[in-house]
Amino acid sequence: MNRIICIIGLLFFGDLPAMAVSFNDEIRPIFADRCFACHGPDSVTRKANLRLDREEIAKSVLEESGSVAIIPGNPRQSEILDRITSKDPDKVMPPPESKMSVSDKEAALIERWIAEGAKWERHWAFIPPVKSPLKIGNSNWPRNAIDDYILDRLRAEELAPSPIADREHLLRRLSFDLTGLPPSIPELDAFLADEMERAYENAVNRLLASPAFGERLALEWLDVARYGDTDGLFEDHPRSIYLWRDWVVSAFNDNLPYSDFISWQLAGDLLPEASDEQKIATGFLRNNPTSNEGGLIEEDYRVKYLVDRVNTTATAFLGLTMECAQCHDHKFDPMTQRNYYEFAGFFNSLIGRGNSKGATAPTLTILPPGHGEKLTELDGKIVALETELNSTPKQLIADFERWLEKLERPIQWHIPQVISDSRPKKVHTKDSAAARPSDVRGRYLRISLPTSQVGFITLSEVEVYSGGQNIARRGIASQSSDYSVGSRAAMAIDGNANGTFSSCSCTTEQKDAWWEVDFGNEAPIDHIAVFNRNDCCPERLDNVSITVLDATRRLIAERKIGDAPFRSNFTLNPDAPALESISRDYVLTLAPQPGVLAALAFSSSHSSLLDSAKLELISAIGKSRELKLTGGVKRKFNADKSAVVELEKVVTLSRGDRLKISLVGDDVRIQTTDDLTAAEREIIPHEREKRLNHFRSNWPGFAKIRSRLEVAKKAKSALQAGGAVSMIAADAKKMLPTHVLIRGEYGKPGELVKPAAWQLELVKTSER
Repeated sequence: MNRIICIIGLLFFGDLPAMAVSFNDEIRPIFADRCFACHGPDSVTRKANLRLDREEIAKSVLEESGSVAIIPGNPRQSEILDRITSKDPDKVMPPPESKMSVSDKEAALIERWIAEGAKWERHWAFIPPVKSPLKIGNSNWPRNAIDDYILDRLRAEELAPSPIADREHLLRRLSFDLTGLPPSIPELDAFLADEMERAYENAVNRLLASPAFGERLALEWLDVARYGDTDGLFEDHPRSIYLWRDWVVSAFNDNLPYSDFISWQLAGDLLPEASDEQKIATGFLRNNPTSNEGGLIEEDYRVKYLVDRVNTTATAFLGLTMECAQCHDHKFDPMTQRNYYEFAGFFNSLIGRGNSKGATAPTLTILPPGHGEKLTELDGKIVALETELNSTPKQLIADFERWLEKLERPIQWHIPQVISDSRPKKVHTKDSAAARPSDVRGRYLRISLPTSQVGFITLSEVEVYSGGQNIARRGIASQSSDYSVGSRAAMAIDGNANGTFSSCSCTTEQKDAWWEVDFGNEAPIDHIAVFNRNDCCPERLDNVSITVLDATRRLIAERKIGDAPFRSNFTLNPDAPALESISRDYVLTLAPQPGVLAALAFSSSHSSLLDSAKLELISAIGKSRELKLTGGVKRKFNADKSAVVELEKVVTLSRGDRLKISLVGDDVRIQTTDDLTAAEREIIPHEREKRLNHFRSNWPGFAKIRSRLEVAKKAKSALQAGGAVSMIAADAKKMLPTHVLIRGEYGKPGELVKPAAWQLELVKTSER
């Protein structure tokens, strides 16, 4: 409900008393230009505790000197006049070093103002306009009161009114003004043929009734409300918020009251029994540019969106530019930084992420006519089917018990013979130079930013070869910080070097960031390969240092990356086999045991990756066909946890058949089984009730019901897909605390404030 309170403040904001303007027109500009830098709202630069932007302080006794800057009616006793007219360089204001001065004419103007009583006036923007007296001449040219003002100004400039426009031009101007479109030929002909006295008024009414009228006015408001059909930042994804645009058009065409126009846009979702139309109107608060850039800080951007909403609301409805008060008390308008964040409190708890893409929640789906009833029917059907799937018939229990018995039996695994291995063979002889180990021996490999540099370290993969083996794979990785749970240090030694961020390690943006792998013991190091991210931001590895440290962390070797490519290779042992000859990806051909093949298990002495993009069965006569595995393409495994993968369809192997599979990893061990529960055992829980639920979800007796449920859900999705989606505003269930942000920085919360609208006549600028 806080946003509703905000609206009340907006609707009555302009109800302010009228005041004279002499101070604003002539005196305040001098003070603002020459004085406010040292005697204004900024407490950091303020001198002598004097403020000339505040009447009560400017006319009060100063503690330091005992003088008074401005004494109404007494310019000679007013310190300000003495200072601006002084010839003493130690006394004159502004001081000589400022390179500014008050002219004799300006000093005389200030003197006359003080002599007249130093009448202070509110900021010009908050003084309601006063109707000027109408000057009616003896001319027949004016047709309304506005024409009288125009004629008066024309005479002052010694100009005569233009002749009356012909009907063609008149209709053209009218049409452009009201619809933004030229009149059509039939419309022009009809207007020229209309000889009735009210032909012009009839044309006005016709254009006002046109849908184009609302579209013309909506264009202005869409610009004010920063409307866009895309996110506006980073990859600029499309967003669905056009229903709000259409609502604005309808609001103008339907002549929606201005009070509703405000309240629906700012808090339509909070109104009692809010309609879909009122919720759609809150799209005003969702028009802000958003970003889904991977490196952004969530809270930083959430605050950026909050600031955008505050500033836009103030500009659109109040005619205020509040941006300055985000970081400090406003230097020109009568508001404090506290006022700004009190106002921001109305919007601080809106649901929304800093990292957002497209039509993000909350959204509202508007279904075509008749679809709502169909959707209700489908929802009922889905509930009934799901209830049936959660039942426990007697046959299910009997099958479940037999399944449990089968689970108690150990899986019979078979180790197939390796027929061929595509990895190059490494030949070492006593006399060969290749057999000589590297002189560079290390236990740690560290990658770090240049000293004192702030940035990220993002790595797709790091490989360290010793004797042809990638020893980084069996190491333990660490880094200075984790950007996220999914970008921990181990992601850089998992065997996946595809370069996408989802497979990378990444630190947060920080000073002296580093990444490191510990091999467990010292080993001779032949080659180092560093794989960069390739979907974004490759420059993060520019100029990083790669160092090899021994067990005592003494520096053994160092290499630097300049302009970072996707892959950086460094050879520390020139006698070792070339890095390019070391294969990461290889193919194994196996001779499995004849019989049923249901699943395969992969294990290794250290972390490896299964790439099962192509598993082939080659018959004894050389005929090949692909075997598909369930559960995705890539699986990680090691010595402690094997990767058990079942085939989508069980196959029967004959004598002479071969299996061909592509792998990434070292010392991979492959086993086969005919047990249909092998893969399932990897995921089933241990508790009986949970096992029963698992079995129920896969029980063949419910196959038809599951099929019917899938059909119903697809039908529901199809119905919903036919609806129009619009981004709307909604508050979180728990209101977020709002703090004054020191210098506007999201990471520096200051005073805790509550949502509040302020009265300008009661504003007291901060004394901080």
